[in-house]
Amino acid sequence: FFHFSIHNGRLMLTFLTFILVLGLLIFVHELGHFIAARHVGVRVEAFSIGFPPTICGRKIGETEYKVSWIPLGGYVRLFGQNVHDEDPEHPENYASKSLFQRLYILLGGPAMNLLFALICMPVFFMLGTRTPAYLEETPRIRDIKAGSVAEGMGLRQDDLILRINNREVYTWHEVNQGLGEGLASSKLNLSVERKGTLLDLEVPLKQLEQQRQMGWSPYITPRAGGFTTPSPAREAGILEGDLILSINEKPIHDWNELIPIIQESQKVDNQAQG
Repeated sequence: FFHFSIHNGRLMLTFLTFILVLGLLIFVHELGHFIAARHVGVRVEAFSIGFPPTICGRKIGETEYKVSWIPLGGYVRLFGQNVHDEDPEHPENYASKSLFQRLYILLGGPAMNLLFALICMPVFFMLGTRTPAYLEETPRIRDIKAGSVAEGMGLRQDDLILRINNREVYTWHEVNQGLGEGLASSKLNLSVERKGTLLDLEVPLKQLEQQRQMGWSPYITPRAGGFTTPSPAREAGILEGDLILSINEKPIHDWNELIPIIQESQKVDNQAQG
């Protein structure tokens, strides 16, 4: 039940995110038509995000602004855009405008979407995204999960992935890309190095599609990244980018080795205080 609830919650979150993003894009698109129409003097009778029936609406000036139930589009209704209200003599009527002005109104929506993308892309690029640091590390396998795709095809701990479908890969990010492309092309082969020996292994696509994961764990360099607040590590003098070589004289080769050592140290400290 708990797994079912989490799955449904994720689906709902994905759906709501889709609706919000789609609504924003529709708003930007229709805003382009709206601005272009007003620029050439055409009266806008309605500006709607979504299709009827209407959830809520309010008339401001000559325009009724609405949000409607069906979030798969939107529209701007112009005075004179329909046959029954065409009036070439009325200055605010769509039918009174020149061919160039009508084309200008029609292209206003796509032009606004393009402008929105040109503005957002540099902003998102400057903000950047947070990604796991291991994705840029050498794709060497640390652990293999029992019963996994990786175990079934013969992969072992310390195997180094060199190529996917004969394309060289140097990072886990490139491995993930290669796996995705291989699934799409219905062909997936790995070339790995094991203690100096080159092995070619075929990935069972049906099993991978069922399990949705390879079942391996990557080596993660034990290097300090960001810090929590408060941070005992920072107070101890560790700086961002420091490589952790040992703890309590125990050598550290992988980030996952840190956790049990730190937990054991905490138990010892608690017992000593008790």
